[in-house]
Amino acid sequence: MVLPETRLLGMTVYEAIAYPLRLRKIPKDEITTRVNLWLERLAIPPDILPLTDVQLSSRQQQWISLARGLVIQPDILLLDEPTANLNPQQQQSLAQILTDFYRGENMAIVATHDTDFASQFATRVWYLHGGELVDDLPVEQVNWAQFTEVLHSQKTAVAQEWDNL
Repeated sequence: MVLPETRLLGMTVYEAIAYPLRLRKIPKDEITTRVNLWLERLAIPPDILPLTDVQLSSRQQQWISLARGLVIQPDILLLDEPTANLNPQQQQSLAQILTDFYRGENMAIVATHDTDFASQFATRVWYLHGGELVDDLPVEQVNWAQFTEVLHSQKTAVAQEWDNL
């Protein structure tokens, strides 16, 4: 699961990206290889590697969170608000990276809330509401304008419910 903001738990950027691999007891040389691969793919500059989360912008934090999620090469990648803090160039870059990676690996990518972003690389759309699968469609059959409108109206309704609590 990749969240829009990451907490590095007192670690540097490099340590935080490597951390999930260390938890899986991946050999050190493979950790170095994988981390360096994702640093390159995501164009993460070397000068931020020794920084901690309090020294990073929200955009940088999100990019580090993506690197930490991708470095483990998961079967399923859950992206929560994947473009919330990214500029348009980074959004395009991320869509291309995920498309390339998805095609090279047998991985499912689940992006929540951001239909514009999902439409760039999705092959299927699963629409969940109230914990139930409502629709499972090939991307070619999705009416993106209608789908986006439904999501926005539901988001507004949920926000109003929270305001009334």
